[in-house]
Amino acid sequence: MFEARYIDDIAVIDLGERRLVGEQDEYDLWKEIERILGAGAKKIILDLSEIRWTNSTGIGILVSSWTMATREKAELVVVSSSPRLENIFKVTNLSYIMKIFASLDEAVAYLRTFR
Repeated sequence: MFEARYIDDIAVIDLGERRLVGEQDEYDLWKEIERILGAGAKKIILDLSEIRWTNSTGIGILVSSWTMATREKAELVVVSSSPRLENIFKVTNLSYIMKIFASLDEAVAYLRTFR
């Protein structure tokens, strides 16, 4: 299960060291994003900095999460410091759709400019 912490008005969901690959991850992440959006949050960071691997299901989870936030006029960004994940983002063109940052500080700085 995921639980957001807040930096000012920015919700940060840390996915930890898991492998983002399955249905339970999908359900838990969507449930937390729905909760955050329902509470009125408009700035969300998915911190994937400790995740080292994902598969097509995990990519689908990220895209669905981004789509859910976008529909609610919220900004969802990703933090990823893994070269392997960065390569997956490039190959799948996610790096052109989603904003991906190398550090939490960079993502927070960006979202502080988002209204």
